[in-house]
Amino acid sequence: MTTVIFDAEKFRQARLGLALTREALAASANISQVSIQRVERGQAVSPATAEALAKSLGLSLESSAVASDEREYQSVFISYGGPDEEFARLLWNGFVRRSIKVFFFAESAVPGQRLHRTMATAVLEYDRIVLVCSKASLDRPGILYEVEQVLAREATEGGQDLLIPLVVDDSLFVTWQPTRPDGDHRGDGRSSHR
Repeated sequence: MTTVIFDAEKFRQARLGLALTREALAASANISQVSIQRVERGQAVSPATAEALAKSLGLSLESSAVASDEREYQSVFISYGGPDEEFARLLWNGFVRRSIKVFFFAESAVPGQRLHRTMATAVLEYDRIVLVCSKASLDRPGILYEVEQVLAREATEGGQDLLIPLVVDDSLFVTWQPTRPDGDHRGDGRSSHR
């Protein structure tokens, strides 16, 4: 897939010249703040994201960015329940061997940081979220919370597909039923613990 890399300095000058915060620019371009951070770091974004940013900043895409064969997505968050940790560790090892930045709770969580905050922040920082779908994980409150966060992020990023379900057994198709069809578990007494 062809991606686009902005001239980070031109991007910064244009944003500051218009006195736009990340939040305001994200709203104006209808993209996520994560995409803006990618541009600021000189990382690739999709052509659609680049066009939306250029338009919001009044920049010519041709003079402020270049096409690239660089992969747009370079990081992954592994969402799994505690009983699936061994399988998730295999995934983590595979991603690490391929030099992909990965959040794997057992290796990446900061000791002493609140679990809820760790998960909410990490789900927003990584390009893709791999959801380990198994009987042991799908009804866990922490997993449901992470899925909610990803779906909300997908909605704010224009319906972009960020969640990658990895089906480990047939429970997703045979026995699993969401406890709340709308996916909203706020206020139902569930905590966000794994």
